[in-house]
Amino acid sequence: MRSTITLEPDVQRLVERTMNRNKKGFKETVNAAIRRGLSDPKRVASVVAEVPSFRLGLMPGIDPQRLNTALDDALSDDASEALRKQP
Repeated sequence: MRSTITLEPDVQRLVERTMNRNKKGFKETVNAAIRRGLSDPKRVASVVAEVPSFRLGLMPGIDPQRLNTALDDALSDDASEALRKQP
């Protein structure tokens, strides 16, 4: 069957990325995606995203979630010191 479809911009980017990664044409890529999505909807929903992790090399007791607070404290101490030194 021949059809004309209009892809939304985000879907177009996904299709193009998949085409480049798999070195397949538009027709093959779209047909494979539709087959996957319509034949096994649970499979699509169970895709797991991988999130890269990095060792920060922080000393024990340093909370990486609070580094901005520590920086703010240090900067405010520096600012206070600078104000005290002004004539």
